[in-house]
Amino acid sequence: MKKTALLLLWLSLFLSASDDIPKNLNQFINQQIKSETILLDQNISEKEKSEIQEAQETAYKKFFIAYTSAKENHAIPANPYAFEIIKLQNQIKSLHPTRNEQQILLKKILLQQYELRNTVSQMLKLTIEQTKDTSKYLGDKISGVVAQQFAQIKTLDRTPYVALLEQNQTGKSVTAIEKELQTLDALGAATYKFGSELIDNSTVIYRTIKITESPLFRFFDNINSTPFGQKFNTFLEPTNIELGRSLFLALMILLVYLVNVVISMAIGKITRYYKLDDEDNSLVRSKITRLIHIITFIFIIHLIIINLFGLGDGGDYLANKLFNVLYIALFALLLYRLTGIIALFKTEELKQNKILKKEVINFVIKIIYALIILIAIVIILVTFGINITALLSGLGIGGIAVALAAKESIANIFGSVSILMGDIFEQGDWIEVGGVQGTVVEIGLRATTLRTFDNALASIPNYKLINEVIKNWNRRIIGRQIVMRIGVTYESEFSNIKNAIEEIRLMLGKHPAIAKTGTKMQFQQRSAKLVSVEDLRGVKRSIIVYMDEFADSSINIFIECFTRSVDRIEYMAAKEDVMFKIADILTKNHLDFAYPTLNIRQESHPSSLKEIIEE
Repeated sequence: MKKTALLLLWLSLFLSASDDIPKNLNQFINQQIKSETILLDQNISEKEKSEIQEAQETAYKKFFIAYTSAKENHAIPANPYAFEIIKLQNQIKSLHPTRNEQQILLKKILLQQYELRNTVSQMLKLTIEQTKDTSKYLGDKISGVVAQQFAQIKTLDRTPYVALLEQNQTGKSVTAIEKELQTLDALGAATYKFGSELIDNSTVIYRTIKITESPLFRFFDNINSTPFGQKFNTFLEPTNIELGRSLFLALMILLVYLVNVVISMAIGKITRYYKLDDEDNSLVRSKITRLIHIITFIFIIHLIIINLFGLGDGGDYLANKLFNVLYIALFALLLYRLTGIIALFKTEELKQNKILKKEVINFVIKIIYALIILIAIVIILVTFGINITALLSGLGIGGIAVALAAKESIANIFGSVSILMGDIFEQGDWIEVGGVQGTVVEIGLRATTLRTFDNALASIPNYKLINEVIKNWNRRIIGRQIVMRIGVTYESEFSNIKNAIEEIRLMLGKHPAIAKTGTKMQFQQRSAKLVSVEDLRGVKRSIIVYMDEFADSSINIFIECFTRSVDRIEYMAAKEDVMFKIADILTKNHLDFAYPTLNIRQESHPSSLKEIIEE
């Protein structure tokens, strides 16, 4: 993103015709003296100070780009202020030390100012010379240049000035001395700031020089110098546009458009290579290709705005930041969609992977989504100059309050991790929890969703799941329970009941859909856990058929067995067949199904006292 911002800033300086950035070093230093004068004011607030310093950093970067992109027009001599310095030195020597003391003090201040300005010009000149050979160790070389120039600065003796100002004298000379001393202090601060910014922007200066030395840049820059260019520019002057910049803009738009076409063709070739169907092709076009077209269109609009209005300080600079934020958001969205589409196309392949669970894959994809959004937000905050370290420190102070407010969200995230690590259930499992039954649709970061058997979608927070008893009906290989209590009437013969029980037991033992002792397990894996393998894997093969109890209205026979299959449809079919066979066995043994009955016995009672006596 830094390279992109540098490119856009450089384009804004080349394409823009505004003169808000002085290419003259002396003018720029005068601007910085004004800024440093404000910063030296003790009454300035920290907020105002921070805003001025931020504006200074931007101004320095833009000045270095503007100056070095046209360095041929601003050749720096060995000492651009040699004439002024020699003139002041001669004037100081010619004045009488006693009669012209105040004039001598004033001229010494002015002499110091010119020497500081010369120090700034030499730092810039030597820095540009250092960039001619290589960018390797460029920062160290420029640091050496700056340190060398700082070492040559002569400190002005302030003793006579302090004594003069303490006398509280009035007059033009004293006022001028006081004013120039303030200017000297601001110029000194600007000189050290200039050296510091030279070191920080060494890479920017190097890249700008390399770009401006390219034949393409020189070609478009020289168009304006041709007779045709000068004549054509007279017509464009009211619009504040030049022919060279306009042609360069047209070339940039053409290159951006060609890049867009190449990317679109590459995406089409990839979709054909992987033989995607029409639905998938439409998805890629709507999610990826269209978004790339939007990014290209916005970038072209950005270039046109730069060419027409420029992007300098103030509101235009804010517009540049807003464009950068828009690019960050769009590229984050592009990466977000790419991640989703890649995961979508790889779903079938990942489903066949026996090592990676699809729940873990979904969890990782959601983590990637969250990281993309988080990184985009951080970059946007940095773009607006927000100190992330200070922000994180502030969050640390309020971290307890945030943690308390988001404790359920945090608990849900840890709950999802616990579910995945504990392997309690997975997508597609039939589970029962908290009175809710259904098939697991997704294990999310916040909640697990179930599709109930009446086709409703239920969402259960993950932190509740890890604290509830969960029945997972899919974690069984052999054995889905069939339990019945069959009641026969008390009028039945016990011999018939006994025969029926034996025949039911025999029928279940031979039934192909009922699990029995000889039924083989459908897995070959061995477990290192010190538990029963059958209990761990979910294997039930017992058959229980006994007369159970003498109930109020029936003699009950208890039947418990397990189907081979745990599939719901196969289970229901097996259970139905078992019930028909039991009914046939009972009929064969002359047994009737009992149902709740109530027998009322009526006895005769004497109706009169005479009848009682007679009895």
